[in-house]
Amino acid sequence: MNNTNKTNCHTISGIKCEVKNCKYHDGNHCCEAGCIEVGPTSAKTTSETVCQTFSAKN
Repeated sequence: MNNTNKTNCHTISGIKCEVKNCKYHDGNHCCEAGCIEVGPTSAKTTSETVCQTFSAKN
């Protein structure tokens, strides 16, 4: 997924975000990116996953 498509996806519910310095964090633990990409493709624990959609607030 490239950066230009991240805000063009359909809005999804049920995503909780704790990353307060992400530009998609709404201040209430919700993600406003529209859609997210999580990786890597092969993880065995939750600590091995990351949100590829993260973008730092300016």
